[in-house]
Amino acid sequence: MREVEALTKLPDFKGYITDVGGPSANFSHPSCKKQLKYGMCPDRRCLAPEPCPNLDADHSEYLALLRRLRTIPGVKKVFVRSGIRYDYMLEDKSDAFFRELVEYHISGQLKVAPEHCIDSVLDYMGKPHIGVYEKFMFVVDPRKEHNAIAEARKLHIPIVAIVDTNCDPDEVDYVIPANDDAIRAIRLISATMANAVQEGRQGMDAEPAGETASAAEAEKVEGTADAE
Repeated sequence: MREVEALTKLPDFKGYITDVGGPSANFSHPSCKKQLKYGMCPDRRCLAPEPCPNLDADHSEYLALLRRLRTIPGVKKVFVRSGIRYDYMLEDKSDAFFRELVEYHISGQLKVAPEHCIDSVLDYMGKPHIGVYEKFMFVVDPRKEHNAIAEARKLHIPIVAIVDTNCDPDEVDYVIPANDDAIRAIRLISATMANAVQEGRQGMDAEPAGETASAAEAEKVEGTADAE
């Protein structure tokens, strides 16, 4: 806060904070209560190859910082540009950070780094498998993101993209016709996509419970029939 307040007093400051926190800044919260007491686990990682059941994915402190920075007089825009740990973000039960990230803190493109596409290599790196990245891919401008499109094709990842008139819709599996230079439109569509992802995750979380309930009902009906 003090650093940004000092920046606003500089004569050539234009009102834009280009980045907050640096790479993986959203993973600054302690991983779990055990880490606070004993330190990092020597024999396993928080997110790879699967998220640890003790992981406490929480963006509340980082989100509070971003909100406070937005309110500083003289600040027009606060960006998060160094990239985020999308694997960590996907484990957060609240979508508040993702919603505000899309609405306030990206300029049309959000940087993420899948590191590699081969699971065995990712295991050596201590990173989640490529399937986690596949859950997250959404392209704003296919013409600029041709490398990402090509990589997705190799990995058979379905591509959802905002496609302007200067892009080839045949490169994309699910086309969203829109102006990829209109920041407000991008924010609206990205927020809608974020909501859809969140609703899908909630549905997937609720599905096993529904299946269990259905199985229990079936057994109850079967037991009643046997009794008769």
